Amino acid sequence: GSAGTLSQVIIVLGILVTNVIGLKEILGSEERWPILVTFMFVPSLAHIGLFFAAESPKYLYIEKNNPELARETLKRLRGNDENLINAEIKILDDEKIAMDSQKEVSWGDLFTVPSLRHPLIIAVCIHIAQQFSGINAVSCKGIFRSQRAFL
Repeated sequence: GSAGTLSQVIIVLGILVTNVIGLKEILGSEERWPILVTFMFVPSLAHIGLFFAAESPKYLYIEKNNPELARETLKRLRGNDENLINAEIKILDDEKIAMDSQKEVSWGDLFTVPSLRHPLIIAVCIHIAQQFSGINAVSCKGIFRSQRAFL
């Protein structure tokens, strides 16, 4: 759904930004390319910082089934406001109950249940159409142009 779309939008925006700042007039020259390469370190440092981030209270409460640790994490993130923490724990508890009451969907259900098969066919067709759209050739055009190899 939206998470899958958002990741693709971020990838496309990343390609756009790198193509713009990689222009010869901006940072794509022989003298300024080291500056361009240093931009890679910013996201790398952010990813390293994730190792020190707290686990999500939702993950701890629902997936790990550890309400005590979820409450401690909420206290670190929200302060010691017990009303706020209790309200969030109640939301997590309601969500856990709703998730437990849902029927699990197997891989076989994707192909045998009509209400699941139709969206699957649409998603597969969209991905196939994307490959036939030529977006990869457009994205990689700069590589071929820099080598004077127009295919």
